[in-house]
Amino acid sequence: MKYATEIKFDFNNTMTIFIDNIEPNSTILEFGPASGRLTRYLKEEKKCDMYIVELDEEAGKIAAQSAKDYVIGDIQDYVWVEKFADIQFDYILFADVLEHLTEAANVVREAAKLLKSTGQICLSVPNIAHNSVIIDMINNKFEYKATGIMDNTHVHFYTKDSLDLFVKECGLYIEKRFGTYTQVGLNEFDNSYENMPELFKEYLKSRKYGELYQLVYVISKNPQAKNEDYIVEYADYQYVQIFLDYKGEGYVEHSKWYIHSDEKTIKIQINDIHDANKLRIDPANFPCIVHVKKVEGIRNGKVSALEFDSSNAVFVSNNKYIFDIDDSQIHYKLSENSYDSFVIEMEITTCRESDLDILENVKHSVYEREQELLNMIKENEQEFSKCKDENFFYHCFVSKKPINLLYKLYCKKNHRE
Repeated sequence: MKYATEIKFDFNNTMTIFIDNIEPNSTILEFGPASGRLTRYLKEEKKCDMYIVELDEEAGKIAAQSAKDYVIGDIQDYVWVEKFADIQFDYILFADVLEHLTEAANVVREAAKLLKSTGQICLSVPNIAHNSVIIDMINNKFEYKATGIMDNTHVHFYTKDSLDLFVKECGLYIEKRFGTYTQVGLNEFDNSYENMPELFKEYLKSRKYGELYQLVYVISKNPQAKNEDYIVEYADYQYVQIFLDYKGEGYVEHSKWYIHSDEKTIKIQINDIHDANKLRIDPANFPCIVHVKKVEGIRNGKVSALEFDSSNAVFVSNNKYIFDIDDSQIHYKLSENSYDSFVIEMEITTCRESDLDILENVKHSVYEREQELLNMIKENEQEFSKCKDENFFYHCFVSKKPINLLYKLYCKKNHRE
């Protein structure tokens, strides 16, 4: 039997989200309970009246021990519609069920008819747009597994946007959205961000909903539904750090700002700066190209650009910096020791390996040309020195009037001869 495990309350998961959104003493219809871990808990701990529909006969009979009534069979045979026609439910549960159905929308519409006017449907589905799936697909893999997002019995796939549309097509409304999360490399997929080219890796890490594993929705028939969204959008791997040096005692981290892939320009403002003499911006914790558009200090309403001090960039030109390390730094001097605020605006893009290769070639070419010029100078140094000596002799002696007159007479005499 798949998923025949106990409920884990030590971290956020589908079961605990369902439980937190169900009132005690409710009447509940649960689809696909497996062996009844949630069924049992809701009956015993929340004193709910449970009704179930389960395809697997063995698992269904175990779950039925905690139910007032049950149906063993295919949900899409709709036996349950007639069986429970006279019951009005407070909640109807679809915990990781809809992705197994070819008629999911019709099932949900039929189930909604059994709800009380104030009733709610709790449902969860895996997010096919998880970064683990995308990494596999970029590497030309789309492999079904025994459990998880790519469970080999799934016949339908969902993302957040497609699930929102699904609810709308069912004629229902979203009360609340939740999510569960897994990091790449810590789930059923055998992959990691390190398997990816630099450009893809940094994009995926900062991608919206990239590590959203399951979507968990509470929906209803109420057109005035709250539509509350509790889904964490970003995994927040990537960030800008701001440091200040107070009285020359060394840099101290002031704040951290997260970088997300849908942001074209990073805008940062920090306020009330006192007793500082240097500002350090660490633009990103990955190799990057940074275009600094603005670094300004504001004091008593007066705005002034901060003075650049130094950087560990491998290339700098017109406020554009290329960093080939994870610890990029740009330092600025502060002409005042206190400011009302700093305003910083930057564009940050991933520095691809090819960019660094090109830069390395340019650096190498510049170095070679520099050496050629130095060698040319050395080779011609004696000639330069000779020319300089002859020039000096002429200006110091030949150009003087008495000597110049003698020199002309000498030249005239030699010419006649």
